[in-house]
Order: sequence, then structure tokens, then C-alpha cells
Amino acid sequence: MSKAHDPGIWDGIADKYDGLRPDQGLTDPDVRAAWAALLATHLPEGKCRILDAGCGTGSLSLLLAEAGHDVAGIDFAPEMIAVAERKAQASGLPVAFDVADAATPDFPPATFDAIVCRQTLWALPDRTAALENWSRLLMAHGRLILIEGKFASGNGLSETEVRAAMPARYTTPEVTDISRDEALWGGPIPDQRLLITAARVSA
Repeated sequence: MSKAHDPGIWDGIADKYDGLRPDQGLTDPDVRAAWAALLATHLPEGKCRILDAGCGTGSLSLLLAEAGHDVAGIDFAPEMIAVAERKAQASGLPVAFDVADAATPDFPPATFDAIVCRQTLWALPDRTAALENWSRLLMAHGRLILIEGKFASGNGLSETEVRAAMPARYTTPEVTDISRDEALWGGPIPDQRLLITAARVSA
């Protein structure tokens, strides 16, 4: 098991995680608005049933619920989920959070209109298997929305690595470099950040 796939690592930073960067806690109104606009552009139209895979402290889950979507958030780190649940209770938003491995979500097939995964795929031991598992949970033509990229730390995934991991259950991914969109990050960042979208094929 890689260090990044150890829930204890993430439990240890759960209480301070939202304060590490503006895009993690989404407490800055401008950063929050930028993420809301980005996601709205790429989600299917209308009210969606969405899985936030590797939701961490639930910032994106709550943002999506605030927009009127029906959201489930899963993360394998219990303390991260505990923070997410406290935030949901404080906000009054009905997000269903659960402790579960993002790579192997336990939901019936064709449950979701969209799956969102922000900066989690890179840490999973078998990325292609995770993407396969997620595809089974999507409705036909449901959307996969990934936020990935290469971090200054050396962690993360390049566009080439993401494309290599994508199974044939998805359409060819569309990749957009969002590194220079400072509104998303609360200022300039030294990393590469990518928005990757694909749809589940009907067959």
C-alpha cells in the first residue's frame, strides 16, 4: 500500500485540511463561486445524482448539494468524513457521507448521473480498476469529472497517465489545463491542474 493510500495519513490532517489551500475548504467566496461555475459547466443538465469519490472534508459535495443536486460523498479516512458530516450539519445540506474506499464504491449499477473525483485518482493503487468500477455506477452517458494534474511535490497524474488509465467504457476524455485559472486556487499555483471529462458509453 502506498503512503497516499493510508487513511491514517489523511486522518492526521483532517482538522486542518480545509485551511491548507483555498481550493480545499472553499471558504473564500470567489474561489467557491469559481468552482461552482466550473462544475456547472460540465455536469449534465438538471438535477443530478452525484458521487463525490474521495470527498475528503466534503467541500465539493456541499457545493454541489447547494446547487440543488443529490450528492453522496465517500472517503476511506474516517476523520475526514467526520469533518464533512459536521460541515453538512452546520449548513443544513442533506449530503450522504460514508466511510468507504473511493476505488470500490458499494452502490447499485447505474446509480449516478455524474461522478466527481478531485485529486484522488493519483493516490489509488489501481487507477484503471477504479475507473472501471465507477463506470458501472454511472447511468448510460453519465459524466465522469476528474480534477488531476502534476503537483509541485511530484505527486499527481499527467494527462498521458490519465489517458493511459482510462478504460474503454468511457468516451475519449476531454482534457483542459486549468492551472492558470487563479480564481479556482485563490492565486497563482506552481502545479499543473487538469480538468478531465468523459462520458460512459451506452454499451
